[in-house]
Amino acid sequence: MLRLSKSKSLLSVILAASVMIVPQASITAFADEVATTSIETQLETLSQATGTSYKDNFYDVVNATTFASHEIPATSAQWSWFGELSDEQDVQMEEIFNEINSKENYGKGTPEQKLHDLYELYADTEARNADGLGEFQSYLDAIVNSQNLTEYVTAVMSLSVDCGYGSILPSFGVSQDDLDSTQYVVVADAGDSLMGKDYYETEGYEAYIELYNQYLGNLLVVNGFSEADAQRMVANTDKVARDLASAELERTDYYDIEKVYNVYTEADIIAAFPSIDMASYMQALGFAGQDRYLVPDEDKFAECASLLTEDNLQVLKDYSATVLVSDLASITTQTAYDLTVELSNKLNGITEARPNEYYWMAQTAAALEWNYGLLYTDNYCSEEAKKEVTNMITEIIAEYKNIIGAQTWMSDVTKQAAIAKLDTLQVKVGYPDDFSYYLSLEAPIAGKKEGGSLTANTITMHQRYVAYELSLLGKPVDKTKWIATPQTINAFYDPANNGITILAGIMQDPFYNPDASEAANLGAIGVVIGHEISHAFDSSGSQYDANGNYNPWWTEDEYITYTNMCQDIIDYYDVFPSVETGSTVDGALTITENIADLGGMYAVTQIIGHDKDALQEAFVSYANMWAEKMTYEYASMLLMMDVHSPGRARVNAVVSSMDAFYEAFDIQEGDGMYVAPEDRVGIWK
Repeated sequence: MLRLSKSKSLLSVILAASVMIVPQASITAFADEVATTSIETQLETLSQATGTSYKDNFYDVVNATTFASHEIPATSAQWSWFGELSDEQDVQMEEIFNEINSKENYGKGTPEQKLHDLYELYADTEARNADGLGEFQSYLDAIVNSQNLTEYVTAVMSLSVDCGYGSILPSFGVSQDDLDSTQYVVVADAGDSLMGKDYYETEGYEAYIELYNQYLGNLLVVNGFSEADAQRMVANTDKVARDLASAELERTDYYDIEKVYNVYTEADIIAAFPSIDMASYMQALGFAGQDRYLVPDEDKFAECASLLTEDNLQVLKDYSATVLVSDLASITTQTAYDLTVELSNKLNGITEARPNEYYWMAQTAAALEWNYGLLYTDNYCSEEAKKEVTNMITEIIAEYKNIIGAQTWMSDVTKQAAIAKLDTLQVKVGYPDDFSYYLSLEAPIAGKKEGGSLTANTITMHQRYVAYELSLLGKPVDKTKWIATPQTINAFYDPANNGITILAGIMQDPFYNPDASEAANLGAIGVVIGHEISHAFDSSGSQYDANGNYNPWWTEDEYITYTNMCQDIIDYYDVFPSVETGSTVDGALTITENIADLGGMYAVTQIIGHDKDALQEAFVSYANMWAEKMTYEYASMLLMMDVHSPGRARVNAVVSSMDAFYEAFDIQEGDGMYVAPEDRVGIWK
């Protein structure tokens, strides 16, 4: 039997914590009333108050009081529970930095010393404004003053080798090999397309691009260029960015390993850029001499090479200079950063900037994420929560084994391979037990007293990271290492390591509450867990075996059946409109996340069984978890780029495909939430 709330249902807690003017009752009386009534009675009351039946629009009715009592903050593009947790973390961040900044003399290399000294450099706007581009000025001058292609390439190479900032030339990084996840491989990419393919090639976004180009022009002027030069530089940069964007893969293509796993030899890389000394460049970067390299975006790679001509010299110089000042805006002058904040706010419909102190803290915490993460964990993370969520994961893994076993379209051999993935699933919950390794990845910080500057420390941090990446080559992958910090408000599945990570940042109410009922927690963090496990078997994860290697393990007929089921899900989601824009969800873009939502919710309903009260709590908890409001601008951007469906679709589309939802709330044909049994979608059910 599941543990249910003894005195109050989850919905009554949501209602009592919110503010909504309900006819015939004061707020207090209403809260007292709902605290002693069933969830169905509460939903009926809300339905009458809103004029919408919960059986027609479950998401809107469950969240009616939440929506009435929460507005989009002027400093944000959206309101959601993720945003609430982020705001809570902002308060915690301020507490941490207030404590750190109340003292000065910390031991060298301690988290407190590094965070204190880096924050102090951000906050010293007088020194930042005087320093300008600081350590980067000579690199910018070399680019701008180059007289021929050779000088230009030499300048851009020096910038990339010394500082890690590039534009047109290839950049190299280290990643796990999809074909052998125990080994590392070098990945090569080239070209910064700035706003990217989605903005440049989607109708209706020219106004946004114009805003962005105005920003680039202002940024160039702030950094000493004349208005006339800035206009020319922006025009040339826009041309290059559009050329590169047109050559980029479509967003959904990056999930297709057949399109992104392109193997090059060192000779191939050198031959791809015949107009420059690529061999010397790779040697200087430290990435020469590898057996093979991966080039995920071949067409963009080739486009970059084609632009490197003498005739194109002025365009190239303008592009690289503009990209550089844009890349450096957050660490150079306060004026430059203010322009960046202003642009971001305009693009996302935000009407008010946060105080500068917030940005200084946030950037410091992001630059030293593990040092900050240690202090966050020490102050705000619960060992008990870690244990409870781990136990829930074990329970949901067991249920997925039952779900896999029930699939009539999978052979016994394929089912065994799927269960092997579940048996070997690596589970990381909350935070690492030992931070020492992660702290060692982040460079020492030279503070004001040592003559340090933001630009100099940025270069040091880059050099430390490159040295770390190079140190991985030739060594086996340690799959026990964490790749995300505990303060991150998220959870994810990692196919290369066949593991799920539920981070401490998301283990907070309303996603997880140690005082809530088991059913309520299953409907929230339980669905999140099931969602991430489902990614092991979605259209991407299903191509990786239990060892994390790309090794498709379904038969051809099974893939055909799976693809057909995916198309049903795509068609199903394609009709759901966005609350803010009215445009419909892109079912193809969101397919993997939709599969995961459906699978996670189904697993939870199976664990709960036919306990109607518990099912109701779980469904209400799930609907509450995805409550959100956002600006038109932000919603438009997400519909274009986000692989997740918006909140209303994420709730109503999922629960309408759960047989248990009909059982829990007596949904009948004619109700808006009703979907005929044969049209209810989902793969893992």
